Amino acid sequence: MSTPECSYFNECSAPLCPLDEASLANCAWFPDEETCRRRDLAVGWIARQRKIARVVGGDPSRGCFTLEMIARNFRVTSALRGLDPDKEITPDRVKAWLAAHSAVAPYSEERKQKAREFAAMGRQKKAASDELSTSETPLLRRREVGIDPPDIKLRGEALG
Repeated sequence: MSTPECSYFNECSAPLCPLDEASLANCAWFPDEETCRRRDLAVGWIARQRKIARVVGGDPSRGCFTLEMIARNFRVTSALRGLDPDKEITPDRVKAWLAAHSAVAPYSEERKQKAREFAAMGRQKKAASDELSTSETPLLRRREVGIDPPDIKLRGEALG
């Protein structure tokens, strides 16, 4: 990577850099380490890094993660642990970790449609509720129908 490619080149200390192929192939990341600051790169694993750091509280004792591990779309929970950094990080250990952390399956079209219908039903209920809250107020309803509010006695005055 060279300076013109990244505006954060001089102040960045992220061990995994999307613009540096050597770091992606050879480095591991701990939850207390920095992540890439660039917001213009549409790389899903950077967001997952941030989520891991947030969920585990930046605890370095949770182990380290390789790019292959972070690139998988898995559930990030507070019980998440990476690889033990005191042992050599081998492809077999990474494969075993990946086998224990299965990828989240994308939603089927049927499930997406049900979610859309559920959201639409909620919007309809909210709109109906909002309509009731304004039109069911007696004073507002009378104004809509054209009925004047009842005469009110003011202190000590008799209307007549």
